[in-house]
Amino acid sequence: MRWNGRKTPLEAFAVNTCESITLNKVNNFRAVFYMLDAELDRRFCYTLGTNLFYTGSDYNFNTTMDELFMCQKKNIGNAFAFTSRTGDIFPNEYRPTHRIDSSIMWVPEEFILVNTPKVDSDGDVVVEVIYHENPDGSITFLPGPDYRPHNWRNTFNPKIKSKWTTTCSTPTGIYTGKTIYHKTLYNYLHDADKHVQVMETDAHLPEIIYTAPDVQTVVINQVQSGINGTVEWEVQTCNYSSEMDIETNWLEFDNTQNPDITIEQVLDITSGAAVAIPFNDIGSGKTIVPINTLFGGSCATHIIRASYSLCEEKDLLIRHGWGCNDHPSVIEEIGNCSEFTFGRVTPQPAQLSATIATLAETPADPMNPSAGLFGSDTLIMCEPFPVEFRIISAGATSLFDINFDILIPNLGLGIEYVPGSATIEVEGIDLPDTPRPVATTGENAFANAIGTAWNIQLADLDPTNFGSGQPLLGAGTNPYQNEIIIRWLMQTTCDFTSGESLSIRSFADAHCNGITLGSGETVRSSDLDIKGIVQPYAVLMDGVLTPDNIFVGCEDTKTLEIDMTIAGGVTGLNDSLIITLGSGLYYAGGNYCLSSDCPTFVGTQTVDGAEQVMYQYPAGITETQMDFGFDVKTMNDMSCFGKDINLHSKAQTGGIACGVNVCQSTDISTGFSIVGYSVEKPNFSLIMEDLGFEHATNTYNYSINVSNYGAATEGDVIVDLYCLNELTGEIDLSYPYVISHTIPGPIAQNETVSITDAVIDPQCGLSMGFGAVIRSTSESGFENCFCLHEDDRLLNLFPSDDVFYELPVELTRFELREEACNVRLYWESASEIDFKEYEIEWSKDGMNFNTLAVIPGTGGLTHETYNYLDREPEADKLYYRLKMVDLDGSYEYSVIRNIAMDCSGLVKAFPNPIESGKKLILEFPHISVTRHVETIILTDMLGRTIKNIEQPEISNSRILVNTDYLNPGSHLLEIRYENGDRQTLKILLFNK
Repeated sequence: MRWNGRKTPLEAFAVNTCESITLNKVNNFRAVFYMLDAELDRRFCYTLGTNLFYTGSDYNFNTTMDELFMCQKKNIGNAFAFTSRTGDIFPNEYRPTHRIDSSIMWVPEEFILVNTPKVDSDGDVVVEVIYHENPDGSITFLPGPDYRPHNWRNTFNPKIKSKWTTTCSTPTGIYTGKTIYHKTLYNYLHDADKHVQVMETDAHLPEIIYTAPDVQTVVINQVQSGINGTVEWEVQTCNYSSEMDIETNWLEFDNTQNPDITIEQVLDITSGAAVAIPFNDIGSGKTIVPINTLFGGSCATHIIRASYSLCEEKDLLIRHGWGCNDHPSVIEEIGNCSEFTFGRVTPQPAQLSATIATLAETPADPMNPSAGLFGSDTLIMCEPFPVEFRIISAGATSLFDINFDILIPNLGLGIEYVPGSATIEVEGIDLPDTPRPVATTGENAFANAIGTAWNIQLADLDPTNFGSGQPLLGAGTNPYQNEIIIRWLMQTTCDFTSGESLSIRSFADAHCNGITLGSGETVRSSDLDIKGIVQPYAVLMDGVLTPDNIFVGCEDTKTLEIDMTIAGGVTGLNDSLIITLGSGLYYAGGNYCLSSDCPTFVGTQTVDGAEQVMYQYPAGITETQMDFGFDVKTMNDMSCFGKDINLHSKAQTGGIACGVNVCQSTDISTGFSIVGYSVEKPNFSLIMEDLGFEHATNTYNYSINVSNYGAATEGDVIVDLYCLNELTGEIDLSYPYVISHTIPGPIAQNETVSITDAVIDPQCGLSMGFGAVIRSTSESGFENCFCLHEDDRLLNLFPSDDVFYELPVELTRFELREEACNVRLYWESASEIDFKEYEIEWSKDGMNFNTLAVIPGTGGLTHETYNYLDREPEADKLYYRLKMVDLDGSYEYSVIRNIAMDCSGLVKAFPNPIESGKKLILEFPHISVTRHVETIILTDMLGRTIKNIEQPEISNSRILVNTDYLNPGSHLLEIRYENGDRQTLKILLFNK
């Protein structure tokens, strides 16, 4: 303002006098100065005048973070701009300053702070920042003591910089952090008491984008499958992040679940050539193997070799790891870098194989196998003959504790070991065809036979190479040391038998103390054809039953015709023909012969339950034929199946000298033949077609079909009815039968006879019913014998059950339990061979049953357990049984179980209290209870009836009751059932 040409200072204060404008904590404002008019009246607001512009501090916040890749370290720049400027009209005012009081950051836990934060002052001195972690996981940053507020002179951008990175376990994703800033603004005015100090807080949510490596490790295959306690895997690790190289990689092997696995060696075969990699056992069952850089889109392949001490399938945990610094050296440094994959140890079972060479292919001299073979399978009595057998480790795994049983026909009673002749040859230890004598312990083992067998340990024959647990190596380990050859000489004596073979059963243990495959298998040699000085003859026999080979009934008689040719020798004085008849056949006389030379009937004898018919040949005949026979009959045997008739010819030789001894006579088998036959007898089946019970007369009505599927009967048959035992479900023959029926005979094959009758008050349990027994009459005798059942009886235990069929299921348990007015059925079976299903049946009276559910059988060979919940029982007392059905449709019933339930008093009303006008829900314990609800009556507390609901509508065991006609307050709800029972509930209604 000028006055008379002079400048006059003017101090003015801006005062808000406009009620419609609020200047509360406003840093930017405009003031208007105006003159007084002649009447000293002020002009109205916003009248143009001299303007004063003032701009205070202007804050702009910025938190950014570039996209991160694995081990990158990036700053989170906490920057905000400060601008302080004013107009030039009033140059003497004080300009504002500001400072950062603190910054609190919440960074996702997958990120870590890697350096000390600093304040970047855009060219000014960089000062340290004080920071500390808070209990809630956040970090508070405070400017250090050297930090100073800045004045108005410049536009200034102070920044708190903190550098962050990810961890090995940080997954790919977008992360949201949180930052809160506390700052103070000082507006300095001329008068100190008019200074303005403003505290402000800003909150920001920066987003952090992170991309982790995509690396997967898989076990390609198991190169070795548990051979001799070792295993080998081929493992491939691939970096599928095509543009991301990973410099620090490793494989981690974790055997904490199977501590018996030990890493022995790791080879890198990525380039094709195997390179050994050192590995670090960091304790607690974990091993780290560095594999260095994995370039984007590349794979690395390794071979891991390990040993194990327990011979069972198990897993070694394998995973890939990567880090930002170095490979871990302690467990705490291992990050959760990727999912585990598994390398499975599958132990390879050891396999044993043994062979016996035929005599014609066996070296004649055990000590010199290249000198020549024995040359013949025919032995002359008193002649020594060689034996050779081999034990082979046929699989990849070695064999331990090898032993073998050598079974020699007539050992010590016709065949003997030649002392000092046993040798052993081990491939890979001995030169080919260079056997050596067995050890003294082996020689003693050959000399000490038990009965007709030797049981010899390999360690006895060769304790130097196979003592102290030394194995026969597997073929996969060393193909030149997996076979043992043992040879020795035998010789016949005066007590010999021809036509038999020797055999060997070999045994061995696997690496893990298990029995090897092939242990116990018997290997036989060719037959030892031993001949004496008098050549035995050969007998060719053929037998036939006339007119056919079918016996009908129980006393049928047929003729056994025998055609015989003797050739190649001379019969002796005591040569014989023995004919062993099948079970149920007997000699019936009638001997005849149509040849000039006929055998002489000697008699019969019983051996092991079979009758033998004995003949003696005439002495001194050769090149002859015989045609003779005798009668054979069947007896009252229960079997319907034929047996073989065995014809066995024997020649007797003797008087042969072996050394200084003269041998006694010896039997030699000269021929053998078999005649087959079959038997047909009546074969009955009983089927109870119908079984009903009339309560009024206490009468059982029944219908039984009697079917004969076998030969026709020659007399009457009897069907007796018994009560079934309620506990066992079987007929108890110790009690008298209830009723008996006689069916006149004969009953033809495939004929069915029906019996329909009734019995009054039989005193049988309602839940069991009857069983039937079929038998022959005394007049019919043995001619009417039946098949396949002892004592001429056939039983039918349950209605509609085929008596001849025995289901392959054994029921060991069947019981019922109540569960909140539901019925739980439990049953157990011992085995279910060829079994199909269980049909659960229920009944109200224990007589008439309905199917409730069908449960498939498991077909198990051992114990099986089942249960089923009947959620809708139809009554309070029920009967249940199981119908057990086989695959071919045959079936059998279990015993009948019953259960009684009391389901009253369990009704629930909800909601209670209930809002007036809403529907009240009555929930009953089961639909069987709900169906018997007759009436629902609503009354007030004085007993006055408000509403009767007849035959209420039922849905899923629930009844809905409308409360529209009820006033707020207490009410009584009475439920009346068909049987006269009643229940009363108290209901409370309220207005909302």
